[in-house]
Amino acid sequence: MDELVEIGNVRKAHGYAGELKLTVFEGHEDDVEAVDFLFIGRSPATALPYEIIGLRGADWICRLEGIGSKEAAAEIRGMPIFLKRSQVSDTPILQAQAASAEFQRFVGFALIDTERGEIGQIRQIDDYSLQTLAKVHGDGREFLIPMTQDFIRGVDFVKKIVFMELPDGLLEL
Repeated sequence: MDELVEIGNVRKAHGYAGELKLTVFEGHEDDVEAVDFLFIGRSPATALPYEIIGLRGADWICRLEGIGSKEAAAEIRGMPIFLKRSQVSDTPILQAQAASAEFQRFVGFALIDTERGEIGQIRQIDDYSLQTLAKVHGDGREFLIPMTQDFIRGVDFVKKIVFMELPDGLLEL
């Protein structure tokens, strides 16, 4: 199977018939409109395919096979949406914009370093050209932490924690 690429998330349930409002990362609008299936899950490894029955409007209101009630829609609220790599058109700038949008959902999460423990709370995500930085407040200081997949070791969406392995010296800058 093709590698899965995150292209958005399920924002919330819409109405009572199981419709969903989606967030689609900038640059992937045409990709979503061109496919018959979306993959939804907490990670690419757990994502399941859902057939698109209907897709309408600028608000990305979507109806999926197997999601027929408000309760069923609520169960996948906040989950990432993936497409197969072969279905995704991307450029370095679009990849950076998608990454920045992806990291926005971590505002308010605690940042824990695998070696040092809790660093602080992510208060803001800023996009600087091709680099995305988190402003983290902890111990009376503000840290700027590069948000890169190379540093992220895991995310607990229930407890709102981002686990990272930060390079030595980064917190002393």
